[in-house]
Amino acid sequence: MREDQTISVLLVEDEAAVRRSLAGKLRRDAARQYDIWEASHAEEAYEMIKRKQPHLILLDMRMPGMGGKQFLNILKEEFPSIKVIVLSGYSDFEFVQQALKCGASDYLLKPVINEELYEAVGRAVSEFISEKKRIHRGIQREMMLKLSLQMLKTSLLNSLLHKSYIRVEDVLGKLRYLNMEFRCRRYIAAVIRIADFAAIKEYYKSDASLIFFALENVMDESMTQIKSLFGFRNERVENEYVCIFGYDGDEAEMTAKLREDLARVLENVRKYNRMNLQIYLTGVFEQIADLHAAYRITSYAWKRKHADNAPGLFQFEQAARDAECDVPAEWTEADAKALADSLREGAVSNIAALVNRYFEPFGHLRVIPISVLEKLESGLFKSIEQFTTSVQSFSEDELPSSLRHFQQLIYHDPSPREMKYAVLKVLTDLAEWLSQDNRNGAKGVIMRVKAYIDSHYYEQLTLGELADRFFINRTYLSEKFKEVTGLPFKKYLNQVRIEKAKELLTEKGVKVDYIASLVGFNDPDYFSTVFKKLTGCTVKEYEMKMKH
Repeated sequence: MREDQTISVLLVEDEAAVRRSLAGKLRRDAARQYDIWEASHAEEAYEMIKRKQPHLILLDMRMPGMGGKQFLNILKEEFPSIKVIVLSGYSDFEFVQQALKCGASDYLLKPVINEELYEAVGRAVSEFISEKKRIHRGIQREMMLKLSLQMLKTSLLNSLLHKSYIRVEDVLGKLRYLNMEFRCRRYIAAVIRIADFAAIKEYYKSDASLIFFALENVMDESMTQIKSLFGFRNERVENEYVCIFGYDGDEAEMTAKLREDLARVLENVRKYNRMNLQIYLTGVFEQIADLHAAYRITSYAWKRKHADNAPGLFQFEQAARDAECDVPAEWTEADAKALADSLREGAVSNIAALVNRYFEPFGHLRVIPISVLEKLESGLFKSIEQFTTSVQSFSEDELPSSLRHFQQLIYHDPSPREMKYAVLKVLTDLAEWLSQDNRNGAKGVIMRVKAYIDSHYYEQLTLGELADRFFINRTYLSEKFKEVTGLPFKKYLNQVRIEKAKELLTEKGVKVDYIASLVGFNDPDYFSTVFKKLTGCTVKEYEMKMKH
């Protein structure tokens, strides 16, 4: 309701002359427009309200039948949002108290004076608007909380999928705090790709969240035999959704049921949402920490056998792995450090020498053996992805195209020669891009660090670790971070963590004892100290305040 909106008013008064007088006074109110309804007794008013609720009721307290006091109790119980102004010819203070106790928002004596009526209506309208805004803010806060919590879950699951630079044990611990347990003996993942994603995005007006919402709904209805433990969007492949299934029983039986359910998903999504899906199942793995390896190796093997975008359900067979290769593809810590130094210094010739030496032993092969790909995953690719993480806060248009496409390229089964030149291209582009990043001076780097903190607050972040990640000196980072943001690094990090903690404290099902760890504090006592310092109240006090 807005201040200028027409106000619906129900006049509940047994004397017709009084009703006419009140209606006339309201129509003469120059400040507001009214839609006026009339009822001669409470029973009639009750039936009217059940059909359509007014904003405001002017209620005579003494009427035949139900009477004003009893009707007030009904209104308070069944229609608490309706504002009630009580009318009476009695100035008894005790009578006024009873009316207000029963839920009346104001009280007017008969005969009603115009100015007093308009003031009372104005106060009631202001109360009504304030309550509506408070309810709206509460709904918005709850929606934002659910979104924030879902984003945290999705981020943690993506950390498992891509083996990001947070310890697996820490990820699993945080997921447990969010009531996400992995206790099965074996797991299998279904990777779902939307084959015609560009066309589907256009149909959904580029809102990818609606696409995956539709997919989740169909999956929920179609998966009648096997339910996924968790499903989430792949943050690095825009048309991909990953489901993790766990089981303790017979593998053949579980796989058969899973294939039946997923075949039903394929058909229903095509039929009702006009989407063509490619679903491929990974091999079975026993530890959830092995999700990353199962996912990436299956991606390579699947791409070699199904290079087109034809929809269907495919399963990775361990026996289909290509022959193990003894060609070494080791990537040492010294290599990683040399690459980081060369990128920082813009030493393109050093980068080329490092990459050529690395690819030389298997450059003559037609395809890269999966055994070598596994070593690439744990070595060179990890170093490249670690660096790309540090520059992700820029928009796609600002980054080198080779970097934007690197993630897609390594899924497309290139030959060793193609892979080598792609790696050279992305690394030399990154070195050049880094050297040109001075266009924004210190601010550009600091804003990337800030963005990284905003999205990775739950990790054990240190100034030294961030300095290494962003290829800058630790002391320089400390000084420039305070200069650009106005806050020291630690204070800014704590502020972000406490804001996230405040969101989680209003979420049902998340234990208070777990929240410290979920937002990155290892020490619950230190978390409590910082929380009180930044909010002015204890964790328990804040939690109680949010419940009222």
